[in-house]
Amino acid sequence: MHRTYNYKDFTIKVETEAVAVIAGERVPATPAGYIADVSITKNGSLAATRRLDFCEIAERPLGTPAEALMRGYGAAQQVIDRMKSAIDLPSALKGG
Repeated sequence: MHRTYNYKDFTIKVETEAVAVIAGERVPATPAGYIADVSITKNGSLAATRRLDFCEIAERPLGTPAEALMRGYGAAQQVIDRMKSAIDLPSALKGG
């Protein structure tokens, strides 16, 4: 599943990826959950981040593709907010 969101002049692309568990030699792999692959761009070029992978807890995937999309989007929003705060902080200190 793939979604593109706009947030504060950035474009967030979130794609879910199934994490499979191999049950046996002749049994097809079944999804154990999903992770979110996230990229953040601004004006068509990658922002000051690289591709990010999000899961529920380290080494534990999320339960559904929809949950992975929303968690990835929420995490990307936090990354953008922190980047903007870090950029805005020096100018606020100079003016204060």
